[in-house]
Amino acid sequence: MREEATTGAGAVWYRKIVAFKYRFCVQGPTTLHTLFLCLALFAATSSQNAGSEEFYAVKEVPHGTLQPITYLSKTTGKERRYYVYLPPAYAENTSQRYPILFLLHGANCDERSWPYAGNVKEIMDNLLAEKKAVPMIVVSPNGYASKPGEAQPDITSRKSPPDFNAMFATFEEEFSSDLLPDVERRFRTIPDRSHRALAGFSMGGLQTMSLGLDHLQLFSYLGGFSGCGGAFNAPINLKTDHRGAMRNAKKFNAKMNLLFLTEGSNEPGFILESVKRYRAALNAAGIKYSFYESPGTTHDYPTWRRSLHEFAPLLFPDLRDVVVKPLPSPAVAFGQPIHPASDDKKLFPDAPAGFDDVRKDIPHGKLEHTTWYSSTVGKARNMLVYTPPGYSALKKYPTLYLLHGIGANEYQWGWAGKPDVVLDNLIAEGKAAPMVVVMPNGCAQMDDEPKGDKYASAPAYATFEQDLLVDLIPTIEKSYSVSTKAEDRAIAGLSMGGGQSLDFGFAHMDVFKSIGGFSSAPNTYQPDRLVPDVDKAKKLRLVYVSAGTKDGLFGISQRTHQYLRDHDIPHIWNVDGHGHDRDTWSYNLYYFLQKVFR
Repeated sequence: MREEATTGAGAVWYRKIVAFKYRFCVQGPTTLHTLFLCLALFAATSSQNAGSEEFYAVKEVPHGTLQPITYLSKTTGKERRYYVYLPPAYAENTSQRYPILFLLHGANCDERSWPYAGNVKEIMDNLLAEKKAVPMIVVSPNGYASKPGEAQPDITSRKSPPDFNAMFATFEEEFSSDLLPDVERRFRTIPDRSHRALAGFSMGGLQTMSLGLDHLQLFSYLGGFSGCGGAFNAPINLKTDHRGAMRNAKKFNAKMNLLFLTEGSNEPGFILESVKRYRAALNAAGIKYSFYESPGTTHDYPTWRRSLHEFAPLLFPDLRDVVVKPLPSPAVAFGQPIHPASDDKKLFPDAPAGFDDVRKDIPHGKLEHTTWYSSTVGKARNMLVYTPPGYSALKKYPTLYLLHGIGANEYQWGWAGKPDVVLDNLIAEGKAAPMVVVMPNGCAQMDDEPKGDKYASAPAYATFEQDLLVDLIPTIEKSYSVSTKAEDRAIAGLSMGGGQSLDFGFAHMDVFKSIGGFSSAPNTYQPDRLVPDVDKAKKLRLVYVSAGTKDGLFGISQRTHQYLRDHDIPHIWNVDGHGHDRDTWSYNLYYFLQKVFR
């Protein structure tokens, strides 16, 4: 069947697909976005026999979070991106570490395939709610990787059996040298092979076998979905393939926790043949594996969603009976009494459902990881910077400096409030001003992600005042198209970062005209020291203070509000019913963003 397509605004190709068999032919000097192609194929095929299935439906269950992460790859010399799923309660259970599953995509797709077309978040949320899987972190990276001057691998050509070792060599190097270290630095993983799994569909299944079997020191669970060994009639020799990983079946079986293969019953013949050949080789060699066939599906997402749904419950059984004890409440941890007063009222309802969900129908800003050189500390330090949709060097934007809590780093706001996603949505709705948001590491010392007693690093959060003023702000205003006027700068934060924001903001009202403290910690100065100039404080554009009545640190924000109230300093004082947690931080950030710079 040949169908003509038409173009719309932004050179997007449109065609309603009404058949299940498809072939895309793009003629002329056009660029077709890989995700569009991937999702177009998905749309063409997912309406086959599988239909919509309950296991990936959105249900009223606890939900994890899904977010994109940008990192610098030394192997490729470029910034790269992956998506990470964090299970429900990841933010609350700050002492818990999690196993990790890496999911790889197929040819002509990218890191967005599993999150958007593969429904990984919905599948994992439902499995966890049904207690069929253990809580785990899931990472979906980009499986294409090439060094400067190196051609990108092309797996779609089947003129001869490809050399998969050569084709995937750069990705394997990038994975072990850049991606894995980045993930384990940012997130609370269990950093050993017994708690790492790798799986993928189609090309990603081939990569799983290549990367996983070549690096058994990294993984003990492997899953090939519609892709394993012997693809495109490539020879299979288990005694020599993958550095001889399967040469000794007894040792291999003892070392591997799970080797899992899948296919759809209606896959193309060459896929079914490759899986059949590989299984025959495994059987002959005495290699243990598990096999799943998805009934009635072909080489498409219904097969791969089902494969993930079957695979995930088999992972990390040693953690199934582990009971994670909840952390003590802040009231116990900090010993602060909670005594709400008559004017401690909730000004705003909880943020509406979906306020921090990624929307596909709106423009998106850019979130990048970068560094600034701190002369205060004597090293390059890390930060995330969000630039709004349509960011242009021809316009000067206001800047919000958003600070994290003690023991965390520049990534905390990514799960505590998702400011990039929330701002994209608010800007699209006309409810927030386009702004640049800077999320720096607020621990100003050489070891700015210290292990052990996190409170021992408290002095470094005070040192950050100089780092912010002398090093960070000048770097931002040199590197980004932002206003240098005080009325166009704001500072806000949560917990320790809330205390920093109040301390630094009131101390430098010639630098910041908007200040926000959410659940501010004990580093917050006593009120008579906090506000050195009451008259100047009355002229600030915005002062926003918030806390929850289940937060043991409530009294710190309450005393700040009472001082501001008694001295007639205009401010917002929002008291909700939450604790020292993501709910209060994300909801108050949602309202703060609608008021700052307005």
